Amino acid sequence: MPHPVRLPRLLKSVTLGDPRQPVVAKSPQVESRQPDKAQVDQEKAAKLAEEEQQTLSQLLDAFRTLDEQIGEIEQRRKQSLVEMQQAAIELSVAIASRLLHETIVADELALENIVAEILKPLDSSQAVMLRLHPTDITLLTRRLEGKPPPWQDYNTFQLVGDKTLQRGECRLDSGDIGIVSQIEMQLTEIRQQLLEALDHAQIERRRPQTGDRTLRRFPDRRETA
Repeated sequence: MPHPVRLPRLLKSVTLGDPRQPVVAKSPQVESRQPDKAQVDQEKAAKLAEEEQQTLSQLLDAFRTLDEQIGEIEQRRKQSLVEMQQAAIELSVAIASRLLHETIVADELALENIVAEILKPLDSSQAVMLRLHPTDITLLTRRLEGKPPPWQDYNTFQLVGDKTLQRGECRLDSGDIGIVSQIEMQLTEIRQQLLEALDHAQIERRRPQTGDRTLRRFPDRRETA
């Protein structure tokens, strides 16, 4: 006969089972614990700061790359400018040479001016021999018709034809002094002066900017016959 059992309190969640089956004990349920709000906020702030730092680093890298690219572009621009200026000088000299030769062929060269220029360093008391191409002597004589020649004040002056000289060239001999005037040589000197001026301008542009820009040094320029 079964005996009644008195429990001190009411049971909850009672499950009826087969007494012949083994009893499996249920693991106690662990009450879930909510994370601390301050800790969550701190973790979010740390993650956000890390993302901002990464973004800033990426921006700095991008700016450095952009600055390098701008520098390369500026360098190429300057190099292109120099090459264009050099090409302009070469083209100008080539055009001048062509025009001078056309002037010579057309017998329009102002030989009297060339002769006057080559006589400048000499004293009128010196004996002078001036050599020209025979065709240029004919041209000079024609151009001086009715005009005083550049050598009118010289006591001793001799004009000699020399076929070894090119048209437009002249050679002056006076004692130990010898002066040769060649158009090609003059064009070469002009070209060299222009290139030197271009180099000097590049040096000036590369110098750091200062407050005092009143004094500037330029390359020497010497007159040539």
